[in-house]
Amino acid sequence: MEVRRIRDAIVIHNIPIPPSVNQLYKTLTIRNQIRRAPSKKYKDWQNQCRQMYLENAHKFRCMQVLVQQILEELDCALEVRYYFFFHRDKIYCKDNTFKKMDVSNRIKAVEDMVFSVLDMDDRVTWKVIAEKIECPSDVQESVSVTLQPFHPRKKDTLLQQINLGHKP
Repeated sequence: MEVRRIRDAIVIHNIPIPPSVNQLYKTLTIRNQIRRAPSKKYKDWQNQCRQMYLENAHKFRCMQVLVQQILEELDCALEVRYYFFFHRDKIYCKDNTFKKMDVSNRIKAVEDMVFSVLDMDDRVTWKVIAEKIECPSDVQESVSVTLQPFHPRKKDTLLQQINLGHKP
């Protein structure tokens, strides 16, 4: 795992890919009441992340300080970008059509892990971007996360930009 600051952005590389949201919880019936509990896959992923944190605790503490500095110095919220690196066979069929695989249902687990490590509430996230990226088969599948400043906009400003042909 690697943590770096590039200008006002914090980048975290090589986060293990979490299970999809459909595999995060299992349904249990306890005394005729239905309850949801973390699945084994989710617990295993959390343990991997915990181990990653323990091995890199000093980097995460530095990252905590950097993110706080960025938020305070720039008086802003955060834009969070998630880059999911998958082997070709996970995202393409043999005929090169896209496989049915949704990265948006994996974001919440990664978001919760990153913000728990930062000891921050994820409400500072204002903008989210997610992307699937093909990686070579000899490279481990993973997630990279970029945290960068974002200044919230108002609807009027966005509509003006759209009407003037500017990129929002």
